Amino acid sequence: MDAAVSSAAMEMLIIARPGETEGVTKRTYSLRTLEGHPGELIVTRRGVGLGIEPSEGLILECRLGRHGHHDREAELLGRIQAALIKQHAIEQEGVDY
Repeated sequence: MDAAVSSAAMEMLIIARPGETEGVTKRTYSLRTLEGHPGELIVTRRGVGLGIEPSEGLILECRLGRHGHHDREAELLGRIQAALIKQHAIEQEGVDY
């Protein structure tokens, strides 16, 4: 997750620093744009069973600036999703089922 967030944020010239973590269910990132606007990204795993089984997906919530920059927030979330999909595909290469 950290690599996907970092990569997507860097593409948009946003600094993303990992912050609080609540077990395996929630992680918060502190964001800062090149213009100095603060923000926050919250990643929550759904349906985690003791961290043993895969989750039922992720919920990504983002806020940039005090009043929000909805277009940039949507772009960042899209880039994070794309990075996660790419990372998953790379990890699955060569795995025999």
